[in-house]
This record gives sequence, C-alpha cells and structure tokens, in this order.
Amino acid sequence: MILHERGWEIDEVALDGKRTVLARGDDPPSNGPVADEIEVKQKTDGLFVTVNKRSVYEGRDMARTGSIGFLAQNRSALHVDRLLISTLGNPCRKFLLPTDAIQNAGALPDVWKRENQLVFKYGFGYSSTTPGATAKWSYYGKGFRLWAPRKPGLGSVEVYLDGRLIAEVDLSETGVMPSAVVCAQSPLARGYHAVTVVQQRGEVVCDCLEVEI
Repeated sequence: MILHERGWEIDEVALDGKRTVLARGDDPPSNGPVADEIEVKQKTDGLFVTVNKRSVYEGRDMARTGSIGFLAQNRSALHVDRLLISTLGNPCRKFLLPTDAIQNAGALPDVWKRENQLVFKYGFGYSSTTPGATAKWSYYGKGFRLWAPRKPGLGSVEVYLDGRLIAEVDLSETGVMPSAVVCAQSPLARGYHAVTVVQQRGEVVCDCLEVEI
C-alpha cells in the first residue's frame, strides 16, 4: 500500500521481487503533514482497504495466507497504534538468509567469503576456513530447519540452539549435493530463539535457516 500527495496505489510483490500494480487512484490523497489513517482487512473472502475512512479497494480474489509486515519508504514515518489479529493464523515458514546470520554474529569482513553458486538455496552463500567462524540467526517463532549444501573438501560445524550444543554436522560428501536440510529441531515452544553455527573443522559454508513462525 503506497500513499502520497498524488493519491494511492496497491501493489503485489512476488517472491522474486517482481512488482504488480493491483489498483491505483488519485482520491483520496495523503493528508500531508497530518497523520493518515489506513485500514487493511484481510478476510477469507478478500482484501479490503480504506484510506482516511474512504474505501479504495476490494479485492475479492486476494484472500491469501502469508505474514504481515510494515515498510516505510525514505523520508516517511510509520506509526502503528493498534494491530488486531482475530486468530493466530495458519502455520507458516520463513527463510532467513545467510547475510542475516553473518551480520547478526558481528563477524569481521574477512571471516566469511561470499560465493554465488546454484548449490545454495537462493543462489548465494558464504564460506570460511577461519577457526571458530560463527554465524547466528535470531528469530521469534517455533522450530527450525538448517539448510546447507554438501561437497567434497568441506569440514564440519557445530550447531547451537539458544546457547546449547545440539548437533555436529559433517558437510563433506563424495559428490556435490545441492542445499538440503542438515539439522532440524521441532517442536519448540514459541518464543525468541537463536541458532548458531560454528566452524569446527576445515572449510565450512553458511546458507539459510527455515523457521516456523
């Protein structure tokens, strides 16, 4: 949902980043320096949007599952004073990228090296031979599944859940194996969790983490 001084626009963004305009109009426009009120209702029979008490969109074919998020563009401020969800929704999963883990661990730039290869889940990942190289994902949810490719010459990693060692994973293989689940933990109580991967032996890789929301 985009609101500006010239009107409004509702876009759909696919997983590959492709943006499709579902609807747009010039009335009502943004209130400018005065706060705007946007109401979005996702129901089983469609998507309904109002701007400043005026209905602007009814998408009867837009009843879908997914996660909820808010994004403010440059030079914009977003304030949400109430978010009402009638149910906990349906179980869903989300993938956290390797960049999330590298940055969250505070690793120095020369510890992990980026690799663009199709063996990784999303076409890129990181490798390291630095002793004790660490990658860490933090999330709020339940269980998780750790993804990584396997190939000749790779070593092993230790996997920690909330600071506790839960597995040692050997990433070596006689042939190149595309990214797959190498470690999983479920069910877990819903809450804040941290999954940490630490280099144990040889060259290791960091791919992505699939989490239950």
